[in-house]
Amino acid sequence: MEKATGKFDRIALLVVVVVAVAALGGVTLWSVGGTATQSAEAGGSWPMEGHDSGQTAFNPDAVGPDGDVGPGWISVTGYGPGVTVANDRLFVAGGERRGEVTAYDPDDGTREWRTGVGDATSSKPIVDGDTVYVHVYEQQGRDVMEDHHEVVALDAETGEVEWRFAADDDRYEFSVFRWKTLTVADGALYIAGENYEDRWVYDEAGFMLSIDEDGEERWRTDLEPHEISRPAVENGTVVTTVNRFGSEHEVLALNVADGSERWLTPHPDGHELSPPAVDDGSVYVNARTPIELDVETGEVTTEYDVAGKPARPLAVTDEQLIVPGGPTREWAPTQLYAVDRATGDVGWSYGSSSELSSRPIASDEMVFVGGNDGTIYALDREDGEERWSYEVNRNYMINNEPAVVEETLYVGPVDNRVYAFVDGGDARDPAFVGFVSRFLPILADFVGFFAVVTLVYLGIGIPFGVLGGIVLFGIVSGLHLSRTPLQLLAARIFRTPVGDVTRRREFAGVLLASVGATLTVGAVSALTFGTFPFNGLLAAVAVFGGAWAVLVYRWLPAHPDVLDREARTIGRQWGALLVTYGVVVGLLYPLAVFVVLLGIYFT
Repeated sequence: MEKATGKFDRIALLVVVVVAVAALGGVTLWSVGGTATQSAEAGGSWPMEGHDSGQTAFNPDAVGPDGDVGPGWISVTGYGPGVTVANDRLFVAGGERRGEVTAYDPDDGTREWRTGVGDATSSKPIVDGDTVYVHVYEQQGRDVMEDHHEVVALDAETGEVEWRFAADDDRYEFSVFRWKTLTVADGALYIAGENYEDRWVYDEAGFMLSIDEDGEERWRTDLEPHEISRPAVENGTVVTTVNRFGSEHEVLALNVADGSERWLTPHPDGHELSPPAVDDGSVYVNARTPIELDVETGEVTTEYDVAGKPARPLAVTDEQLIVPGGPTREWAPTQLYAVDRATGDVGWSYGSSSELSSRPIASDEMVFVGGNDGTIYALDREDGEERWSYEVNRNYMINNEPAVVEETLYVGPVDNRVYAFVDGGDARDPAFVGFVSRFLPILADFVGFFAVVTLVYLGIGIPFGVLGGIVLFGIVSGLHLSRTPLQLLAARIFRTPVGDVTRRREFAGVLLASVGATLTVGAVSALTFGTFPFNGLLAAVAVFGGAWAVLVYRWLPAHPDVLDREARTIGRQWGALLVTYGVVVGLLYPLAVFVVLLGIYFT
């Protein structure tokens, strides 16, 4: 029996150690490899959202997996806006706490470094040379416009923060960088944002700015109130789309050197526009009617006869446009169209029974897109036939843009995981790691909330108990109530004979008992916070009712020679006193904590 107990203890200890490692180190250290992986060799990369500065979402040097496709490895990375691959590393922004940038080995998914950069990140990492850039915001209020937005640059090899950049508010109260708007070209960053004069009024004024590789502002162009998309850059021109509320939607081109306006072209039919893609002198924008514009003049050269989807960016290959679209009555795309760039003819269309939730991307041979049903689809670029599909997780849509490098397709994060799909991949997500990684963020959020509640109860409970003890002692003295309970309490606390108890020790004993009882009520209230205000009152009834019962049924009968009045009179007096005190503590104390917590939440 002793050996069995020892074995059980060792198993329990092992489980505790594993859980502790996951909790302290973060579940991002977990990676599960299969029997087949492909290397992201030097030169193969997907370094930013849209793959390149033109935002084409096309990697002509990649092939992607084909055939018996499965995950070569699965890494628990935490939530994030997508992955980039460059410098023989895979980068994820977000993580369990959503304010980190993490680098992984693209061959097996093991973590190389992780750096906390703020409260939250909203952009996919961008890699340019030896530097990783990411958009970070610090939560400084309950309104998103109060958040402090920055671009953070990190060393790609070590994760060390090199610099931070925040936009100058100028005459505006708030500056907001729009999500996923970072683009890098020729060592310079381009980012779109909005200024607000008042958090409650829609008086935003847009801007586009450029930052150099040292984190210094090159230029900023303030624009009229509108929503500005992620820019695309080619041949000295920055192109973005402008979606105005209740007015024309336009394509805007700025000069790379100084941010001056080159041209501004509305959509011919006034349709809402997707972020642009630029390639070989042409600008492509998805809308209900996708269009092509000349990058030099802004002239609309082609309106494509295909049902596109506003706000859903397309992919641009050397010969085709891969356009997300479908029936106009549906908000999300359910079809992909392959449109010939030269003729405008639709080469093929692919329809899905579910919504296509991610941006399509293209390799030399295939098109990849994620679905609302948690499935990744691989299509033949020539004829649109489905080569393979893989259900990643039916409970989570794939809304992040995939990345294809060499013969590997990287998908995620989906359900806090990144998947590297390769030919012959058979990695599986272990049940234990899966359980921990899914529930650890929820547990951490609960622990953090409970810690705040407990600290507030503690911070308020101590002065509340001291003040209550002073008032209680004053009432006993002022109304000339029985002092026997005070003497018995002090004798128990300070371990002295009842006859040696002084007034000072009576007072000290009341203070200690009042603080202890109040904190006990606070502990119960913290554990049952959802039942406010009854939790504090019930706890006070138990604490002070128990104190009265101990006094009447144990202490007074055990010390008949020290009673200054009849035991029945003492019990009646102190019963009324403790009931009053318990009601005050049980109601006012949790109410004060509740008000303070509301103040913390809304500031």
